[in-house]
Amino acid sequence: MNNYIPGEFITIDEMLHPFRGRCGFVQYMPQKPPKYGIKIYALCDSRTYYTWNLEIYCGHQRDGPFQTSNKPFDIVRRLVDPLKNSKRNLTTDNYYTSYPLADYLLQNGLTLIGTIKKNKKVIPSEFLPNKARIVGSSLFGFQDEINLVSYVPKKNKAVIILSSVDDKGEVDEATNKPTIILDYNRTKSGVDTVDQKCATYTTQRTTRRWPLAIFFRILDVTGINAEIGFNNTKPTEESPRRRKFLNELGVSLMEHHMAERAKIITLPGTCNKAKW
Repeated sequence: MNNYIPGEFITIDEMLHPFRGRCGFVQYMPQKPPKYGIKIYALCDSRTYYTWNLEIYCGHQRDGPFQTSNKPFDIVRRLVDPLKNSKRNLTTDNYYTSYPLADYLLQNGLTLIGTIKKNKKVIPSEFLPNKARIVGSSLFGFQDEINLVSYVPKKNKAVIILSSVDDKGEVDEATNKPTIILDYNRTKSGVDTVDQKCATYTTQRTTRRWPLAIFFRILDVTGINAEIGFNNTKPTEESPRRRKFLNELGVSLMEHHMAERAKIITLPGTCNKAKW
């Protein structure tokens, strides 16, 4: 966390590390490829996909020092706490987005762009899906520093976005979409990209122990972060392929241990080969 400064756009979403062993907080998420696993809330840089902060979902804990709230508002509050008053923008999906969250972030020097569930009371009826609305039309609402945008991509459908970014209701001429929706589409996929990268090259091995499964995911995320940090420190050089970089990273981490093992002197009359 102290070795990387995230960019102006960050995003919060869930990762799902595949796991089917005995664990009291295994989650079923049908929209994720693994379906079953350990859920991890992550805060990532939307441009570089650097995982800057994360929190493992452990279910409902008993009363005591380890009990924490799993409400979306509290999850976001804990993850962005080190970034208060940094003037960054947070992108979220409809699980996290709410008017109280946008107001809280504004008071702490952060802005918000996120889709919002259509059953929220803050949404006027005119912004909801309606057969009478024209496909490709947009509707804007402004209240203080928080804005609401409703866009119709298909007949009887509506995408509603809550934003605290200074927006004047501009529409992109090329796509006929509100610019705030284009900003959302450009910055929403940080965590999903990290999840995909972890699945492509992973250290995961078959295990029934959930602490070891979490350790494998931390190794995968650390490898991605290490590659991002390496590429940022050498911008003029050609970046190695990710597979080659991970191989070289693994060898470099083992070099010290291999050198120590090479110093071990075998006693006379003994064999240093393992017996099977």
